[in-house]
Amino acid sequence: QKLDGHAFNALAGSLHVWLQLPAPWRAAQFVSAAQQNGVAVAPAETFAVGRGDIPHAIRICLGTPRDTAILVEGLDILADLLAENNASLSMIV
Repeated sequence: QKLDGHAFNALAGSLHVWLQLPAPWRAAQFVSAAQQNGVAVAPAETFAVGRGDIPHAIRICLGTPRDTAILVEGLDILADLLAENNASLSMIV
């Protein structure tokens, strides 16, 4: 529910979710913003094999929190980041 409206993939029974990041987010920028807000996620690059194109996506682990409230808080933070106006990320320099 927290990620409704965003492209994500998860296998039934899996302990993680892959979230495709909307433009203008890049995985490294999103991971950094999440960490600054106390949430650890991993960029798709960490799991890449070979030299092909790597999607702007993150892996969200669902199996680590001590309780559901912590998981919900983390997903709320990620949803808030996705909802932010990221105009500064799309500036051309």
